[in-house]
Amino acid sequence: MTLVHVAGELRRASASAIASEVMTEARTVLLEGPHALLGTETWWEYRPDAAADHDTLLARHVTPGHLLELLWMLVRVGDLHPPLAVPESTRTALVLRALETGWDQAEGGLLRYIDRDTGAAPTGRLLGTPYEVLVRRTWDTKLWWVHAESVYATAMLARRTGSVELARWAARVREYTLGTFPDPDGQEWLQIRSRDGSPLDEVVALPVKDPMHIARSLLLLNALEADELPETGERPAAH
Repeated sequence: MTLVHVAGELRRASASAIASEVMTEARTVLLEGPHALLGTETWWEYRPDAAADHDTLLARHVTPGHLLELLWMLVRVGDLHPPLAVPESTRTALVLRALETGWDQAEGGLLRYIDRDTGAAPTGRLLGTPYEVLVRRTWDTKLWWVHAESVYATAMLARRTGSVELARWAARVREYTLGTFPDPDGQEWLQIRSRDGSPLDEVVALPVKDPMHIARSLLLLNALEADELPETGERPAAH
């Protein structure tokens, strides 16, 4: 995901042939071949090489925020080079899959990690890694980056597709996010929340205050709302 995004932005900024090559290769790994991470309606956080390991927690868990973030990045890559575009039907199926399985029906908001089949706490055979401990301990937390990225992804994809269903989801995600994370004093976001949305004084992701996702998403949303085209940085001609 990061590779396809960085290569795409470098390609947009510099017209670099190397960046274009890396962008194409990264997109191919994500969507093509027997070990592709994205399908028509499913995705993998970690796809094992052997089918015998499909029962593991590493294989069974997914991160809805990562998929939503990746989908808007792939739109921008497709705008740069149309042959790399993901079909709209696939994008729509995947974004709805992430939202429908990742949304916390009890408390609202998007869960950090979920089981790919149940949308609940990740399950599966354990291999004894620290990451598995993290997934099991923090799966139901509500995090700043997940929601910042999801606000932009749903708004952008709803506008692209004209889908009424996606527009409803975009409004739902935005309402939860802006009602939960911004500090009431208006100075910053309280980035880590428990399942019920209350502040959680615990490190569950990065041990630093990370503003990048918030700033990027809000800038892109501002461009979208102002009818600027964030894919090219151009504005429509004045009427």
